[in-house]
Order: sequence, then structure tokens, then C-alpha cells
Amino acid sequence: MEAIGDPNPRWNKEAPPTFLVALAPVSLHLAEAEGYGKGWLNGGNQFEYFAPVVIGDRITATGRVADVYEKPGSTGNLLFIIFETEYVNQRGEQVARLKGTAIRR
Repeated sequence: MEAIGDPNPRWNKEAPPTFLVALAPVSLHLAEAEGYGKGWLNGGNQFEYFAPVVIGDRITATGRVADVYEKPGSTGNLLFIIFETEYVNQRGEQVARLKGTAIRR
């Protein structure tokens, strides 16, 4: 409760939704991204929540690349990498899904 500044007693038993943001999404290396420069941009993240994460849960994250595409930019082509990460608790229940976009320029 202190860390997020929300006195709601719910957070004594459950992790707030922002907790999963602190868990790094699964990182996947794409060799083809190396030819697009050295900079990375965060193109945004979207979470879907299916069940609360309760104190004591062990969360496993599994990621995959869902799509890769190219768009022209003002300084050259940009590579868009769409990834999905599934978060599952120790009972095998899916608690959340993250869909994110990484942009290589």
C-alpha cells in the first residue's frame, strides 16, 4: 500500500495491477532487428487481466513474437516487433496477458 500510495485494504491481499509491469516481459532476440540501427523505442503495452495476483503467488511469464513488420520513417525504415507475454500462477491459471510493441530504428 505504501509503495503505490493507495490506502485501499485490498492491496494487503492482492498485488495491484501495476505489479505485473514490474515483471519484465520475456525478452526475445531477433537477429534481423540488428540491421535497423541501435535504438529501441517502446511502442506501448496493453494488459488484459483475468484473475487477481494474490500475495504469495508464483508467476511464470512465457513470451512469443506475434508479428514483425516494417514501416518507413523520416530517418529510414522502422522495424515493429509485436510480442505477447502470458502470465500464469503456480496453479496454472492465466492471470494476465501483455501485448507490447518494440520499435527498432
